[in-house]
Amino acid sequence: GTVAMEAKGKSLGTMDRFDMAGDHAVLFGDEPVTLISEGHTEVLVLSASLLNNVFGIDFRRLLLRERALELLADHPVSRSLSIEQRAAMADVCELRILAPGEQLEETGIRFAAC
Repeated sequence: GTVAMEAKGKSLGTMDRFDMAGDHAVLFGDEPVTLISEGHTEVLVLSASLLNNVFGIDFRRLLLRERALELLADHPVSRSLSIEQRAAMADVCELRILAPGEQLEETGIRFAAC
């Protein structure tokens, strides 16, 4: 089935079969979205406590690494690197959260993605 997504009363679109929600909340600490079934729907739910039991406190880091690998595989420059090179980059990446108007002022940055 299809599931509508809302956050703070605003529609965020819909989820179709095999779509996932919740990863943004894990990475950025956002409030989870509200999911509303638009018909008969089966939903696989993995709670935060279950994920922490399976992956330990490193679940957030694991999720960040996997997202970085996806981004690097899709980027026109980094996709030409070997899988091992992209994995090495993903292993050392950091997530920086900037407030509105804040500048990323750091020396030596060679790659940043939004």
